[in-house]
Amino acid sequence: MVSWHQENIRGQMLELTIVEKRCESGEKCEEFISKIHNDRRQYGFLFGFTSAIICLMMSLYLAIPTKFTDCFSLLCAFSSLSFIALTSGKLLFRVSSETVTFVPSTGIQHTIEYKCGMKTYNFIPANEYTGVIINEDIGWDHAFYLAVVLKNPKNKQKLVPLFKNTSPRLAFLQKVHNKILDLVNKIK
Repeated sequence: MVSWHQENIRGQMLELTIVEKRCESGEKCEEFISKIHNDRRQYGFLFGFTSAIICLMMSLYLAIPTKFTDCFSLLCAFSSLSFIALTSGKLLFRVSSETVTFVPSTGIQHTIEYKCGMKTYNFIPANEYTGVIINEDIGWDHAFYLAVVLKNPKNKQKLVPLFKNTSPRLAFLQKVHNKILDLVNKIK
C-alpha cells in the first residue's frame, strides 16, 4: 500500500492511496483511492447554515405575536427554510472519496462516496472498453482527468471520466495510468 497527501486542482488536501490486492480468483488487482482529507469549503456552508437558522428563529419570534400575518416575517421564514434545505443538501451530498478498482480480466469499478455515507457505483466490464487514457480539459481549471475509452458507446458517451469529483493532480493520474497499463501488459 502506497499513500501520500497532495492538493488537488482546487486547493483541497487529498489523501491518495494505491492498494495492491489479490482478487477472489487469485488474480492481481489494484485499488486507487482519492479521498478528500480536509475540505475547507465546508466552513463557509456551515456559516451560512447557522446564519439561516438564526434568521429563521428571529423571523418566527417576530411572526408568532402577529399570528403569521406579517408578510415580512413569513418571507424571512420561507427564505431561511429554503436556504437551510439547500445548504444542508450541499453539505450532505458532497463527495468525500472516489475509488477505482481495476481487475484486468473482469473490468473497472468506479465508486463515489458522499459525506452522508451514500455510495454510487459504476461498473465497466472488460469487454466494453478499449483502454484508459489521460485527457486534458482546457477550461477554467485546466485539469487533467483519467478516462475509460468505451468500444460501443451507449448514449454516444465515448469516455467515462474517473476521479472527476476529487480532481487529483496529474502525477497521481499518471501513476494510476501506468499501474493499469502494467497489469494489462502482464496479462497479454
